[in-house]
Amino acid sequence: MRPLRLLVVKLSSLGDVAHAVPSVAALARRFPRAEIDWLVEPSAAPFVAELPWVAETVVADVRGAFSAGWAELFAERERVAALLVERRYAIVVDLQGLLRSSLWTVWSGADRRVGRGRWPWLHRRVPMYDHRRTPHAIENTARAVEALGASVREGWEEAQRGLAPLAARLRAAGTRDAERLGLPPRFTAAFPMSSGQARSIPPEWLESWPGPPLVLLGDERLAGYRPRREGILNCAGTMPLLGSLGLALAAERVVTADTGPGHMAALLGADRSGP
Repeated sequence: MRPLRLLVVKLSSLGDVAHAVPSVAALARRFPRAEIDWLVEPSAAPFVAELPWVAETVVADVRGAFSAGWAELFAERERVAALLVERRYAIVVDLQGLLRSSLWTVWSGADRRVGRGRWPWLHRRVPMYDHRRTPHAIENTARAVEALGASVREGWEEAQRGLAPLAARLRAAGTRDAERLGLPPRFTAAFPMSSGQARSIPPEWLESWPGPPLVLLGDERLAGYRPRREGILNCAGTMPLLGSLGLALAAERVVTADTGPGHMAALLGADRSGP
């Protein structure tokens, strides 16, 4: 008998991927003998590939293909869809609920399609949000797996247990990176840039940072920033995602905007605070 194979679709963003981890852990608890694959975009793929519940990380670079032209876009869709069909999934779960994510439930060829949203091709549809209250993003994401009998509470517990070895490995690597960069034993890591300016931490605020030495991490939008005083080291845009997370875990504290790497660091156990 072929193994029970499940596909999780959560393409982006980094923060949304972090919020989906307890749902995937909940599926692993609900179907302990299943192989669980994750369909994700390139930016979050290195993180997903390290998760202990994920058998295969399937990367769909739709954005990159679209920027190259329609022919490349259709070729990428055909390439990824062929990989998914070949895996012969019994169940596909769309944790995102957007049109671009839900279509993959059809293209996967899975026998059973479950997801957030009201898309007519889903066999089991769950609401995107609970408008009676304001649950955490982790709870909203978990709606689809709860429809399969999984428990988000058990998923959170499993996530904390299963992420501990990964967090330890990243922290050890981050400690070595901190030594290589000449950082003292006590330093603070910061992820100041969010997707929007209103949710980002302005560089002027960083200039008045009162605490231990500060290391700036995150994407390349701050790569050209030159601190005007000592005690601020700018590594933004120079480290891969897992390297940035490791340095954050090695730090005494993480200061973060509402941004994906900050959510990932918190999920892995970093001491997080805002400005």
